[in-house]
Amino acid sequence: MNTHQNPAGSFFKLLVPVAEQEPIENGAKTINLSGKTWALVDFKRISDAPPYTCISYSWGKEEMVNPLNSEENISARSISVIETVINSFESTECLETEMRSLFHKEIKRDEKLELIHKASCAIWVDALCRPQQQPAADICIQNMGEIYRESTQVFVVLNTDCTNTVEKIHNKDPLNLNDYLAIADDDWIDRVWTYQEYANSKIMFLVAEDKGDTFVSEANFLNQLMTHDVAYTDVKDVELTQKLERWQFLIAEQYLFERSAFLVMSAVNRRFCLPTRPEDRVNAMLSVISDKYIDTQSQNLITSAEYFMQLCEKNNDFSFIFSTNPRSKVLGKGWRPLDTQLTPVISDVSVYGGNGLSGVVKDTYLQMNNMCHMILGKSNSVVSAIESLLKADFPKELLKILKQRGFTGCGECITLEHGYFFPQHSYKHSKNLFVAVSFDVKFHQGAPGLLLRSNDTNINQFCDTGVFIGKIPEELEKEIINVS
Repeated sequence: MNTHQNPAGSFFKLLVPVAEQEPIENGAKTINLSGKTWALVDFKRISDAPPYTCISYSWGKEEMVNPLNSEENISARSISVIETVINSFESTECLETEMRSLFHKEIKRDEKLELIHKASCAIWVDALCRPQQQPAADICIQNMGEIYRESTQVFVVLNTDCTNTVEKIHNKDPLNLNDYLAIADDDWIDRVWTYQEYANSKIMFLVAEDKGDTFVSEANFLNQLMTHDVAYTDVKDVELTQKLERWQFLIAEQYLFERSAFLVMSAVNRRFCLPTRPEDRVNAMLSVISDKYIDTQSQNLITSAEYFMQLCEKNNDFSFIFSTNPRSKVLGKGWRPLDTQLTPVISDVSVYGGNGLSGVVKDTYLQMNNMCHMILGKSNSVVSAIESLLKADFPKELLKILKQRGFTGCGECITLEHGYFFPQHSYKHSKNLFVAVSFDVKFHQGAPGLLLRSNDTNINQFCDTGVFIGKIPEELEKEIINVS
């Protein structure tokens, strides 16, 4: 057995099968899973570990006593979930079928298959592998991105109601409304950690609990959802529809090489199952943008949100400015968010613009590049025609949709030449106010924006954030806008 034992307190542990007659080193804790003995082994560093598999699943509400530590509880699903994945390791025919859909070149596929088979001999699962004692517990949480990034594969275990759907997807059978309802009923998509696990995984498979003989690749799973999405077009429940959309938003991740701060904030914030620790929402965001988290000593000096912004600034991305957070009172830093959390002005949208908002921090202001300056109080003929055609309070209808997408603004609306701007807070009318949006941080039919006040200098005062709904004309000149 390839083990690197470490003193108690190691942050990285793996479940490793113990062969018959093989001694268990240093009194490692053991557990029987699917008829075999597995030992919980410590590794000094992730790089010391053998190829391994990560398991992702929704804990649910029911709990049980941890079989490796009687003083703590874990999800009642944990053992069944682990055994489901272990049984999946035996489904070689299913694995080869799914791998053929991912890798068309035999040499590449054979290399991956060999590595996957090796990874079936080591498992990382939070319920048993995440240490409880400090500081190892925090170090493990802070390095979740690296744990998933370095894994050979990730197995997502859905609930038992998804069994028929998974089998249909594997067999390329058409999906119906009941299949979508079963998928939407699983809380996995709404976990805060789901996005980072997906974004960091190399290869991901999905399987239904207790049905390890049939599983599907992430690509096949999500592509089938897109192919047969007409099956749920008649769904009237807005919450259900949005949950299904959150599954589909993950598809875009397959094609992203870069992710802006705002994209990550939006993706994590649209997950509504609150983590046990509030700071883990930001930790999940950090796990996507950072290769390595800060050490525990440094963490005590700043909040996770502050560290997230510092990393983004180093990457020349200031799109975290589009948040609902209170702002700094420091002179020249009125644009910079404060607080222990970072909440985007809107979350349930598909954001594009991977490089984010580029800029330069000066002594008394932030220089924002590639911005669009929009003047208040100008309504164009297209907007007026739409309002007349609908014969309704168009801004009010837009606000309803924004509220469904996580917008928490005051409800006021500012008319612009190319659309509408919904500020987060009530504002005092002034001729000096204008709206600024980025050409590089947008979503379909809109963008996050800033409400600024100009003065006699070229440094504008930050007033508020909000959401712009409309189209940013490509012919508009890209400007540098400074904000204090």
